Amino acid sequence: MRATRRTQGSDVPSLCALVLTASLLCLIPTAGSGQVAHSGPVAEVTGVANILHMIADMNRSMAFYGGILGFRVNRAPRGPANDPNAYIKMLPNLPTMYLVAENAQYRSVEMFLATPTSRLELEDFKDLGTKPIRPRLIDPGATVLMLWVKDLDDVVKRVTQAGADVVSAGKKPVNLKAEGGSERVLFVKDPDGFLIEFIQPNPLPASAASAGQNVFAAGLGVSVNDIDYTSDFYKSELGFQVQEAPDFVTDQPFLQAAGLTKGLKIRRASTTIPGTSFPMEFMEFKGLERKAVFSAVHDVGATMLRINIKDMSNLVQNLQGAGIPINSSIGRPETVNSQLVIRGPDNLFLQLTPPPRPRS
Repeated sequence: MRATRRTQGSDVPSLCALVLTASLLCLIPTAGSGQVAHSGPVAEVTGVANILHMIADMNRSMAFYGGILGFRVNRAPRGPANDPNAYIKMLPNLPTMYLVAENAQYRSVEMFLATPTSRLELEDFKDLGTKPIRPRLIDPGATVLMLWVKDLDDVVKRVTQAGADVVSAGKKPVNLKAEGGSERVLFVKDPDGFLIEFIQPNPLPASAASAGQNVFAAGLGVSVNDIDYTSDFYKSELGFQVQEAPDFVTDQPFLQAAGLTKGLKIRRASTTIPGTSFPMEFMEFKGLERKAVFSAVHDVGATMLRINIKDMSNLVQNLQGAGIPINSSIGRPETVNSQLVIRGPDNLFLQLTPPPRPRS
């Protein structure tokens, strides 16, 4: 399913600033830049896998996603039989990906979002000195789990009875205009402050009828520093077809739904990950001072998106030629069987992997 795009009006784009840190490299554009220095052929994306969300407490998060929201577990935590939710030593190669010591401990669980290929992976690291990041939606690097549902009233009932953090104005859904109809929207925070946007379109698409649960589609929203730069990165490096709105607009219903201040303006871009129906939405705000998010990959609140790439060897050459930092790698990056983690624009970590092997 393609993301429902909200109606837009007009204004002018803002400039963004260059952010550098000494300890880690970050891919954030210089002021006014809208071009990524591409080198070599564009990578061929073949699919999308998990959205990875770094959390503080596995039991608390499972109670929220599994208990309150009713998500089904796809892969349970790997702890011992007498305590499956216990911390365990990280699986081989994972310390390399997360840039932690070999003896680091963690616990992890996968939950279905909408389809067997659309999953939320929760990662809880032990005693790593991780710092929590709780950005506002307007801050570049804030991410939003977007969930399309058949029955938003059921979500409202669940989160209200559980006392969850509903951020929408009046703690109730807001009606928005959308292409081809309308939608009801509710923003909720999970226990670590991760934003979830529940969307009930009207009319419901045909695909909703076949879903065996309330959520029938999932996507990811990202607040960005410079929408032109971010769009160009995904176009030139990963071959995404990105549609950008030309102007900033005042979208008061959306601001109300997201619990944001009146007077803010927003500019959007939307895309669908190639080879999938998984939508992404980029949002750039102006009207308040923004503070860019910069985290370690294992910090609580960090987000990673796992994407399948057909030719990993070409991808490495492209990234190096474009000056894009590789955060970490598993194995030799020039080999087809490697996996790379890069810090994409706006602190969204991208785990780039070969396509899954066909089952025999």
